[in-house]
Amino acid sequence: MTAPLGLPDASDAELVGLVLQADREAFAVVYDRYGPRLYDFAYSMLRQREDAADAVADSFVTFAEKLPQLRDPDRLRPWLYAIVRSECLRRLKQRKRVSYGDDEQLAEMADDAMTPDEAAEKAALQKLVWDAAAGLADRDRALLDLHLRQSLEGA
Repeated sequence: MTAPLGLPDASDAELVGLVLQADREAFAVVYDRYGPRLYDFAYSMLRQREDAADAVADSFVTFAEKLPQLRDPDRLRPWLYAIVRSECLRRLKQRKRVSYGDDEQLAEMADDAMTPDEAAEKAALQKLVWDAAAGLADRDRALLDLHLRQSLEGA
């Protein structure tokens, strides 16, 4: 499916209007525009690739169902993050236990260009950060990620 010329440059408010009119291309543009960042956010909360992908997919179903409830179409981006956050919190609650990665995941994150000392220091710092984040409540950890990594501010 190829979006018409100009549609990828449309504002969020314009895209919301088109999606409300059942424009499939506009929905695809919203997904292309925000899907990767929403996945990154979901992964930061869930720490499992498949679970993060499922959370984003389920969030876009929710987006399609609840879009008429969006009061300010210019606030599409934070609204999508709120949907993904809610979905992730629901999944975490179902899990009853949060996983922050294992040795296999840490090996995947290694940077081959670093020296062994640099890699060890980086791994130690990553563990320190994830351990510190693990001490936060799920909601606080999500807030930290939204602010620092996703550059969202405000209520």
